[in-house]
Order: sequence, then structure tokens, then C-alpha cells
Amino acid sequence: AQSICNKVCGTLEMLKERNIDICCVTETWLKAKDKAIFSEIHDFGFEIISCPRRGKGGGVAFLFDPKRISVDRHIVKGFKSFEVSECLIKTAKVPTRVCVIYRTTRAKCKSNYEETKIVNFMEEFEKYLEEVIEKNGAPMICGDFNFHVENREDQNAKKFIALYESKGFQQHVSEPTHISGGTLDLFLTLKSGVDSLPIKDVVVEVDKGTTSDHHLVFLDIPGHNSPLQVSKGKAFETKDVREFKKIDIEEFRHDLFCSLSMA
Repeated sequence: AQSICNKVCGTLEMLKERNIDICCVTETWLKAKDKAIFSEIHDFGFEIISCPRRGKGGGVAFLFDPKRISVDRHIVKGFKSFEVSECLIKTAKVPTRVCVIYRTTRAKCKSNYEETKIVNFMEEFEKYLEEVIEKNGAPMICGDFNFHVENREDQNAKKFIALYESKGFQQHVSEPTHISGGTLDLFLTLKSGVDSLPIKDVVVEVDKGTTSDHHLVFLDIPGHNSPLQVSKGKAFETKDVREFKKIDIEEFRHDLFCSLSMA
């Protein structure tokens, strides 16, 4: 999204007009201190589960309509090569685990950095796929992966496709999702089995009504579109989990300050 902070009103109006149950956002640029934005989202009748990045940019989030679906935030351990957040939609015919991922391509000065970063991503993402399959809820993994999967000559894209297919996943987006071309924003679900999802009506919309450099990707999952009366939860939530033996004291102080500012 290259910052949802300056697109909140347009995004929320679009979600309301189209009766969208849940929207997955990457590159939110949101921080815990952005209380005015969280309040605006809540005033529109939506709620947000936000997982901000430390430092500049990044961040992933879910925007959802609590009158239509019931969503639980699930904590995910951190990965170095990509950002990820998960939530479980409990009100579907089949409980669905929605996972939003952002793989950054921010450049570094070292000449071999990009190659090393991709190798690390492949290793970590393989581990992540193995873990998510074992969790409850049919997995639907979406986000900005920054691989040109439309280019069958791209070696990194070919390795990425081979990786998720080897774990039983299929990809549903076939059109360009970026203003400069390229199918970078993807939806992965299991191809078969009890946790496969009947994805249909995948649409990439160029005229999105915002200034984002990525297009909107819509899809429908049968059984998710029945309005519900559920209790209201928190307007936003941000959590991180660490192994105590590996804790970084300065980062812990930063997270503690953020959590206190949200209380």
C-alpha cells in the first residue's frame, strides 16, 4: 500500500461500498502511536489487527467488518526475511486461517545481499508452510511476495513456485498486480484435502480509488458472506512474542513503551 496512513478514508469507503468482510494490507507504515488512524477505522465500523514493523515502512494488517465475521488474532513467531500476521475466521463453514505476508526488497550495499536474502526467504518460508499446515483452520496465504511469478524465465520465481507447489499449495492470481506490471500479490491455498478452499471470482482491479502502487485483488470464498451479530472486540491490537533467552533488552523496552501507549 506504501502507507495506508494517507489512504484510510478511501480504503474504508471502498470496503463499505463493496461489503468486504476482510481486507489484508501490506506496507501499512502504521505505528502503535497512530491512535487517530485507529479511531477513524473504528468510527467507520471496522476493526484492525495491526502488526507494525520496527523502524521505517513495512507492517501488515487486517481490516475487517465485525458485524459480518468473527476474527481472532493468532500470534506468529517472527521471521527475518518476511513479515507475517495471522487471524482465524471462525464464522465460515470451514474455519479459515488467513495469513498476510510482506517480503521486502529493500536494497543493501553488499553486492550479494539480494541473493542471500532470497535464499534465507526460501528456507524460512518452507518452514512456515510446514508449520501453517499443521495449525487448525484451512490456510489462505496472501500478500506481496515481490516475485515476478508471471515470468517463467525468472529463476527465483521458478524456485518460489516449486517451493509452494511441493507443499501442496496452489496460486490463484494470474493478472498483473502492480502499476509497473508483474504479478507480485498472490493468494495461496491448499490444492486438495479437507483444508482446501473453494476460491472463486478472483479479480484484479486497476481502478482502485487510492494512490497505491499495487492494484486491489478481490476474491470470494463461499460460506464467508453471511452477516453476523457478534460482540465488538478491540479497535486494534499489536503483539510480539520472543524467546526469553534471546531477548533484546532495548527492543523489549521499545515494545513495552508501545504497548503502554496503546492502553
